[in-house]
Amino acid sequence: MRFNGLTIAAVSLASLLALICAIPAATAVEWTYTVKPGDNPWNITTRMLAGIQYWPRIQALNDIRDPLHMPPGMRLRIPQEWLRPQTVTARVATMRGDATLTRASDGSTIALQAGAVLATGDLVRTATQTSVTLEFGDGSRVLVHPESALRLTSLRRFQNTPLYETELHLESGRVENEVRPLGGEPGRFEITTPAAITSVRGTDFRIGAEDAATLAEVTEGGVGVTAASNRVDVPAGFGTKAVANEPPRPPVQLLPAPATDDIPTLFERRNAAMVVPTVAGAAGYRLQVAPDGAFNQLLQNDTFTTPTLRLGNLADGDYVLRLRAIDAQGIEGLNADHVFRLNAIPEPPLVIAPAPGAILTDERPAMRWAESVDNPSYHLQLATDDAFNDLVLDVENIAQPAFTPADALAPGIYYWRLQATTANDGTGPFGDAQQFRRIPPAPGLSAPEIAAKEMVVRWQAGDEGDRYEFQLARDEDFDRIIVSEMAATPGITLPRPRHGTYYMRVRTLFADGIEGPFGTPQKMQVPVKPVPGWAIILPFFLFLL
Repeated sequence: MRFNGLTIAAVSLASLLALICAIPAATAVEWTYTVKPGDNPWNITTRMLAGIQYWPRIQALNDIRDPLHMPPGMRLRIPQEWLRPQTVTARVATMRGDATLTRASDGSTIALQAGAVLATGDLVRTATQTSVTLEFGDGSRVLVHPESALRLTSLRRFQNTPLYETELHLESGRVENEVRPLGGEPGRFEITTPAAITSVRGTDFRIGAEDAATLAEVTEGGVGVTAASNRVDVPAGFGTKAVANEPPRPPVQLLPAPATDDIPTLFERRNAAMVVPTVAGAAGYRLQVAPDGAFNQLLQNDTFTTPTLRLGNLADGDYVLRLRAIDAQGIEGLNADHVFRLNAIPEPPLVIAPAPGAILTDERPAMRWAESVDNPSYHLQLATDDAFNDLVLDVENIAQPAFTPADALAPGIYYWRLQATTANDGTGPFGDAQQFRRIPPAPGLSAPEIAAKEMVVRWQAGDEGDRYEFQLARDEDFDRIIVSEMAATPGITLPRPRHGTYYMRVRTLFADGIEGPFGTPQKMQVPVKPVPGWAIILPFFLFLL
């Protein structure tokens, strides 16, 4: 049936008064439409409304006196229930890890893929260390946490309008939501859980469903949480908990964001630990890592019971971490974001020698480390301080896993560290500083001075405050020690031993408590004591008598 201007006018005059009486004095939810050039009740109805019968109602509700000449810019009230709904879809914007999609259309379960199109009734399940971001027709996004199950209960829009209705059911797990603001317009974004219903009109919020309870946390906007026929409104900066069959608890203020000032901007170890300042009232902390500040993809999503947190096994690159404290109810607080870079590959080689804390007498100690299969070149630094400000050696492009200094090292404490460079991964971080101490060798022993009744042994003097340990033994292995004495000076006087072969050695006990090694044992001979002259001739005189 074709309507012209006269038909519209005639029908309008005949039905206007009756329809005015039939329309309720107040409608539940209305959309405001701005008239465009060429609009009239008829073409508005055919584009947007659920049936042709609504065009006279539009005219009556809005008191349109001249339906053929509606001025552009005129604002029309249209009840939501008159609008024409149509089913729409959502899509998987990003994902990481393993997730499944159970189709409502045929009950089949398949592996979820980025870009997949989802329909009303579909169920998404995420595995451990998996995150999925769903994008809806109005631009709203939902980040599904690991080990969660989310069903898309209803996805609708109202035809030829910007209005959408989204109903989701979180069976278990957690979701983070960015919902397009609805303002005073119709449309709806609603998440149900086994314990509560959360209704939103544009906000950033989080929902958790666990242990027959619902957790709602609002960072922007506001949500309404309904449970056991009771509703609480939760504004930005607050959260609530709803236990099954109980009214929602009064909203509580979210815990403040943890301070990130002391968190490094560069990490050089995988699984690196960090300590955040304790947040008063916190029973735990959540650490998330994403490739960028949008947080549409979670590379890490872990909770900790102490403020000592640890990064996951990430690849080298630039990231954003997000921290929040968790209160005793399980309500998670405000976010703290922190940009950082990870440069952990290639890993520094494992040190072989000198062992950490080694005490060496070698003036040119050989430094050795494990060889990498990636054929890297090595960079070695040797310093007298653990900050490596006072460098003794700084040698790059070492091809072999060993290095020996060309010049002798003075006695003292040294620190050394290594860094590897490969063709594929570039230059990695330095390893942890390793300490060793270079000490003088054991003092050299002088030849003993053997007198008739005593023996004097001297050796090289050390530094002021040094002490010495002298040993004399019958065997080279010093299993049969006959003298073991301490001396404050570089020498010792002993009773003359019986004639025979002996071995002697000495070591330094440095003033700071370090015990040096014994020197190489020295072999010595104690001769038979010479016989006095009178003892030789005494037998002769006795014979004459």
